[in-house]
Amino acid sequence: MSVVELQELEEVKGLIAKGQRVGVLTYAEIATATAGLDVDEADVEELHGFFERSEIELVEDIDPATAVGGGGGPKAKVVGLFGRLTYRVLGPYLHEERELLSHLVRVNEALEKRCDELVLRCEQLNQDMVDRQAAEAENQAKLALWLNLDPPSTAAASRPSATSTGDGDNASTR
Repeated sequence: MSVVELQELEEVKGLIAKGQRVGVLTYAEIATATAGLDVDEADVEELHGFFERSEIELVEDIDPATAVGGGGGPKAKVVGLFGRLTYRVLGPYLHEERELLSHLVRVNEALEKRCDELVLRCEQLNQDMVDRQAAEAENQAKLALWLNLDPPSTAAASRPSATSTGDGDNASTR
């Protein structure tokens, strides 16, 4: 039986009216009202969910001194009303806070994933640069051998300087 069908039953209508008036229902009240009905445990669980979504608190037992509308006096009515108003006022904000937190968690996970991707890309680029430098050095060595020159690392040390001719004279005066 669906929750909509259950809401049409007089016993459940009575529970809804009392729950909205008092703000609280006991599990025993629900069990008593649904005992003569053809409902299974899943239906009762759906009904519990409906009551909670309707801002009707489900409890094991109601304290008669604090029950709203149960002879608890004006103070009990104010306490019950305050609790329901507090939930109604803060409930949407708490829902927004949960949604914002959930969004921030998703954004954080996306940023962590993107950072990991960027780190991998930087490592790839670094390795490419090292490979290119090694290939360039190898190509320079091959070119030097082809031109019958000294390898690049020893060529500078073995060449005579432009300012010295070896006999102490300046090369520009010859």
